[in-house]
Amino acid sequence: MPFFCILTFFERLLMEIITLGTGAASPTLERNVAAIALVRNGEILLFDCGEGTQVQFAKAKLSMAKVSKIFITHLHGDHFYGLMPFLTTLQLNKRENPLELFAPKGVKDYVNFMKKTSQTGFSYELKITEIGEDFECGTLCETKDYIVKAMPLSHRIFVLGYSFEEKEKAGHFDDELAFKLGIPFGPIRGKIKNGETVTLENGTVVTPEQIIGEKIQGKKITYCTDTVYFQNSVELAKDSDLLIHEGTFSKDELEKAQQTKHSTTVQAALVAKNSNSKRLLITHISSRYVGESRSLIHEGVKEIFPNYILAKDFMKIEI
Repeated sequence: MPFFCILTFFERLLMEIITLGTGAASPTLERNVAAIALVRNGEILLFDCGEGTQVQFAKAKLSMAKVSKIFITHLHGDHFYGLMPFLTTLQLNKRENPLELFAPKGVKDYVNFMKKTSQTGFSYELKITEIGEDFECGTLCETKDYIVKAMPLSHRIFVLGYSFEEKEKAGHFDDELAFKLGIPFGPIRGKIKNGETVTLENGTVVTPEQIIGEKIQGKKITYCTDTVYFQNSVELAKDSDLLIHEGTFSKDELEKAQQTKHSTTVQAALVAKNSNSKRLLITHISSRYVGESRSLIHEGVKEIFPNYILAKDFMKIEI
C-alpha cells in the first residue's frame, strides 16, 4: 500500500493525518484553507482551523466531538477564521468534554469578542493557552502517550511551528518464549511487563530483558506553515517521520516568496532534507497553480527530497 492515498473512511489505523485544507489565502473549489487533523487512538488533534473547517470534518466523516486539542499557528485569517464557527458547532452539538486551545496571544480576545457580539456561550470548558512573542521553544502539552512542542518560525506576524512526538512504547512481549519458560498468565506476566525480575515456582529467575524486546521509538510529526526557510523549522522537524511544510510558491517565485515571507516547494524540500525527515507533505499551495501551471510547483523538489507528495484535500497519510 502506498504511503499516501485518498481517504477511504473505512479503516482507521493507529495514527493518521487527514488533510482538511491545503490551500493558501482563501478557499477555492479545489482546496479549502489550512486545517490538518491528526487522528490517534480515537482522539483528534487539529492543527489550524481555516474557514469552513467544520464542513470539512463532515465531508471527511470525522467526528468533531473527538477533537481534544486545537493548535493555531498564527492569526492570519486563512488559519483561524474557522475557529469560532467550529467552537459554536461543538456547542450546538452539546459537547460536554473540555477542549484545549493553543494559539498566539490575541486569540482569547478574539474568542471573547465573538462570544459577546453573537451572544454565544459554551457549556463545555474551553481552556485557552496563549503563546506570546517572547516564547522561544518548549513543550506546550504532555500526556502519558505524547508531547506537543512548539517553536517560533518566520513570517510577517508571529507564527508557531508544532511537533507531535509519541513517547517510547514498551517492547514486544515474547509470548512464545514465556510459554516455553513456563511463565503462567496473570500477575507474574504483569510484573515482568512492569520491569520486575520474577522467580518462578521451579526456581527459574526471569528478567524483563529476557522476555521483552527493545523499546519502540514513537512517531514524530511536524507542522510548519507560513514561514520562510528557517533554521527553527529544521530544528523542530529533526528526525520527523512526517514533515508537513508549506510550499506556497514554485522555485521560480522565490522573490515573491521572500516578499510575502512564505516558502517555495524547493525550500520545503530543503527543510525535509536538512532535518533528516523521512517523508514530506507539501501543503498551503497558492491558487495560482491550476491546470497546466500545476506542474511548476513540482520542479526541483524531487532532486532534493524524493520522498514527498503535494497535498490535496482529504488525503489520508498513514503514520
